[in-house]
Parts: sequence; C-alpha cells; structure tokens
Amino acid sequence: MKAYNFEYAGKTLEQFGMILCQFGGSKGLDTVADGAEISFTTVPVMGGLKHNLTSSQYEQGLETTWQICKHSCSGSVQEITPIEHRNLTAWLCRKNFLKLKILDEANIDLYHEAIINVSKIEFDGKLMGLELTVTTNRPFALK
Repeated sequence: MKAYNFEYAGKTLEQFGMILCQFGGSKGLDTVADGAEISFTTVPVMGGLKHNLTSSQYEQGLETTWQICKHSCSGSVQEITPIEHRNLTAWLCRKNFLKLKILDEANIDLYHEAIINVSKIEFDGKLMGLELTVTTNRPFALK
C-alpha cells in the first residue's frame, strides 16, 4: 500500500504540511504483520489422532510504524521547526483511542481506532522527521 496522508482526530497530516515518507532502510520486500494473529485452544480426541477447537481469540490489535517528514515539491527533506514539532505532538499524542483513516482510494470507507506514540528522527542535530508507532484497539479495520 502506498499512502501519503491520513486523518486522525479530525485533522489530516497534510494540514500540517507533512507527508508519510521513509528514511533510509534497504529496498526490497518486507514482511508486514497485519495484526490478525489468533491463538487457538484445542483438545485431543480419538487418542490424540485429532484435535478439536475449543476456543480462539485475537492476541492484539494492529501495530505499525510510520515515518513522516515535511512535504516538499523538490523532494528534499526540510527541517521541522520546534513550533511544528509541538503542534504535531499535541495532535498525535493522545491518551485514548481516536479515529484514524488512511486517505487513499483502497481504504476510502475504512478506519481504525488508534493511539500514536511519537519519536524524533534527527540528522546532524536537526529534526528532520518523526517516527509514529500506531497501535489500534482491534486487529482489523472498521467501516
């Protein structure tokens, strides 16, 4: 999935002059957990030749990491000012799950309820981006 913008708590990333991006890392394939990890409880029957399912449960909600930076038409990464950092942190760091919607055509009617933690991405002592750890309260999207 390629996305550049999302809506959280009624505001979009674009409103802050930011865009989803990726700093460094290697190119190629990545394995991405999609949160649908289910634990199954079974009991043996027929002398252990077969196991019947007695219960199942999702282990956790979705969790992913995104990186954001200033949107630049030139493609160069620009420094995030202290005021921009303060505004982004106030918007993203909340104490409860809020509506998060990825703004692309594939997910137009879907949303999650999420909380977000923020870490700085610095280069040469300058704040160049933020890393967002997004945790949802369900292992699937809502409609």
